[in-house]
Amino acid sequence: MKHLKMQAKELKWTSIIIEVALAVLFFALFFVFPVDESRYMRGDGEGYLTIAMNVAFSGAYSLSTGRPFEPTTYREPAYPFFLSLVLRFFGTNPVYLMLSQMFLLYLSAILFGNAASIVIGPTIGRLLRFFVLFYPTLIDYCRFALSEILALFLLSLFVFSFIKILKKGHFLWVILGGFSFAALMLCKAMMFYFTPVVLFLFSVLFYKQRKLAVRVFFMCLLACLFILPWAFRVHSLSGKWSVTSGREGINLYARAYKLNYSGFDILKDLIFNFSENLGRRIFPSATDGLGRSTFTYRVQEQIEPYVLSLRAEGLSEEQVNNRLVEDSTRLILSRPFKYLCMSLLELEKMLAFNHFPTQSSNIGRDRNPQDAGLLRFLRYIYRLTGYFMFFAALLGFWLVRKNWLSFFPLISVLLFVNLFYPLLFAEGRFNVPVLPVIILFDLAFIKLCLYGYRHEGNRA
Repeated sequence: MKHLKMQAKELKWTSIIIEVALAVLFFALFFVFPVDESRYMRGDGEGYLTIAMNVAFSGAYSLSTGRPFEPTTYREPAYPFFLSLVLRFFGTNPVYLMLSQMFLLYLSAILFGNAASIVIGPTIGRLLRFFVLFYPTLIDYCRFALSEILALFLLSLFVFSFIKILKKGHFLWVILGGFSFAALMLCKAMMFYFTPVVLFLFSVLFYKQRKLAVRVFFMCLLACLFILPWAFRVHSLSGKWSVTSGREGINLYARAYKLNYSGFDILKDLIFNFSENLGRRIFPSATDGLGRSTFTYRVQEQIEPYVLSLRAEGLSEEQVNNRLVEDSTRLILSRPFKYLCMSLLELEKMLAFNHFPTQSSNIGRDRNPQDAGLLRFLRYIYRLTGYFMFFAALLGFWLVRKNWLSFFPLISVLLFVNLFYPLLFAEGRFNVPVLPVIILFDLAFIKLCLYGYRHEGNRA
């Protein structure tokens, strides 16, 4: 018996060494394809890096590019602080950021794999670890200064701790769960609203298991206490008790503005949300001279003059934000049913998680058009599989629902992200941190279809 245990331990370490070697090789090959280093700070990355540079080298949490540094509450602090550590200790070369995020991806794969081993079995755990480690979208996100990979790691730590709490593990898991939950809120502010969801569901569904409910309540309380200092800073600057302030107005107004869409606009939105390239082919009139989708950007173009007019009235940025929230609320309340129905458009955007941040990939760019067309077609297929993966994941959970207390941290996060974000403002990348959860339930679905359900951990 002792000999068998030693063999199992050796096999475990051998598999880990093989995974690490394959990961290093795969990542090395992946980065052979040239990518313009300036693109790693595209979109939100520019703001994250500006704050991180200021924190690392000037000690100021600010979006200002020079002195005097004006404090900001526009971004959640977790990712800029993570970036500032990378910049401070390793320098400004983007390769160090990529390597740091690869390391976080590997840790996330281990944690999600261990979580899957607990709730389903070691086979699913090993498969999940492999898929997370080598999933193309997750690997590509390691190239960019975006918060998704850090959020993925923090979510994996939170979910693993939560599962340990449900398995009545040591009280230290409650503390670690509270800390990781707080860090996740400070990385993705929307996760703050997951707190009342967890407390409500536990009070309704698990009211008989009082000791367990107390542990979960204490975990949520610790998380709120951990973020309190940052919330106090935001309150002192903006007057709001929250993790961020300043961008909710423009996002909500852009969402509410779509209430003016006609039926034909909704059809175009469905297609452009799936692929702007496909939208330009079907609706060529909806592009400008640069080939950019005028339909996709029309909302921003309509909102911008209104925002400028508010600033011309002498309103501060915080007052402009508040006015946009008020106007959005008024629009939503005037047509609440249509607003809820149009959340399906945002859900469609959420399900487009199988994508690459490098949408205009350098791979094949300088080759013949036929190669580029083939790669574009493959990207369509890859993106389309995301929709099937999501619904297969829901079926997978339904098939294992008898053991749903063990799956509660996983399914609750998955449903929260895909129901709450579409009510406000959604993008496919918001689903990237929960991709391992989707893959886990997909694997459960495949296993149940092939073999039926049997928890491997129950074998003697």
